[in-house]
Parts: sequence; C-alpha cells; structure tokens
Amino acid sequence: MYQIIVFQGPSGSGKTTLQQKLDVPRVITWTTRPPRDGEKDGEDYFFVSVEKFKSTCESGKMLETTEYKSNFYGTPLEAILEPKYPVQSIVLDRNGASKIKELLKDRCLRVGVYAPKADCEMRLKNRQPSAEVLQQRMADYEQEVSELTDCDLVINNSNQNWSTSGLFIELLRKYLKKQVEQCSI
Repeated sequence: MYQIIVFQGPSGSGKTTLQQKLDVPRVITWTTRPPRDGEKDGEDYFFVSVEKFKSTCESGKMLETTEYKSNFYGTPLEAILEPKYPVQSIVLDRNGASKIKELLKDRCLRVGVYAPKADCEMRLKNRQPSAEVLQQRMADYEQEVSELTDCDLVINNSNQNWSTSGLFIELLRKYLKKQVEQCSI
C-alpha cells in the first residue's frame, strides 16, 4: 500500500493543482519564511524561526531541507515515519523526493509532473510574480524536467492534456481510497 504520493516537477507544471485534485491529506512542511496573505500556520506550512529550524536539523529530525531565496524549507522526519493518515501527499524537489523514496521504498509513489515550457511560464505569469522570480523559476525548467526520469510515473500536464491528467488523478484517488478501505477491514 502506498503511504505517500510525492509530486515533483518544474514550477508551473501543475504539481499542487494535481495534488489538490488527488484529495488526500498533505504532509505539512516547515518554512522559515513569513506567511503570505491567507496562509495559516499548521495548514499551509509550519512557520518557524531560523533557530528552531536549524536546531531541528542538527538533532537529525528533518528528512530533507532546502534553501530558497534565503528561507529554509524542510520535511520533518516524524511527518513521514509517524503519519497522521494512511495515505498522504507532498510536493518536493528531486532531492526530497529521492530521500522519501529511499526511506519508504514501495510505500512511496513518486509522480513526475511536466508541461511544455510555454505553458509553465504562462501559468507562472498568471500568479503575477516579479520578473526576477519568474526568471529564477524558469531557469531550472530543463534540469527539473530531466530529473523526472527518477519518477515511478510521469504525467504530461500540458494545457491540452488537462482532462487526461485530471482523469488519471481521479483514478489514482479511487485506487488509494480502495486500498485504505481494504486495510481497515
């Protein structure tokens, strides 16, 4: 039985959208950045101080961490080893996805999500980022797409393929629900 579904792929490919369509609880990760408008502590992220983040890392209680724009992000080991739900989902980069797959092996389904570069750029522009942020996110596109070869399956989430990728996620959701029901019998 899958314990966790990990989504990875380039910015703007639709990872979070597909994760939301999957409709299984998310692993709540930590960040040291301040909350954005509408974000809630414990729902979107656990917003923690740099000191708490670093001390947790130093004590070996973080599975994976990354630094982006002078802020730290990480997945607490406890959230993976002692899950609150039978199946959870998370969006991570290749590094984090690899660590979870290594830890959980066949209990982890690693889903790569990609879309053509033009689709990703258009989706990112719709979020109205600064030109600098847009450029940073698009700069890694080719590298992030090439890393999808490590995934168990890859979804083409192009604008033209939205209905197919959505259908696939719906089938996966039903499969996971059936797995959970069979394990609770």
